[in-house]
Amino acid sequence: MWVEAIYEAGLAQLVRVIEEHAGTARCILMIGHNPGFDALLAHLCEAPPPLNEAGKLMTTAAVAVMS
Repeated sequence: MWVEAIYEAGLAQLVRVIEEHAGTARCILMIGHNPGFDALLAHLCEAPPPLNEAGKLMTTAAVAVMS
């Protein structure tokens, strides 16, 4: 399912999309832009992941797999 709101969404919108589909989806693939995905990854992790030298979590074409 294509959800246009993901593309340039912030943390609140991304969390809302996950919550809307969590009950019916076995797996969710989200593709979009920062800073929303950095914020989402930090929000979903128990401990904040390390930043790279540029202060980012998700660089261009990065993938984060969570279970």
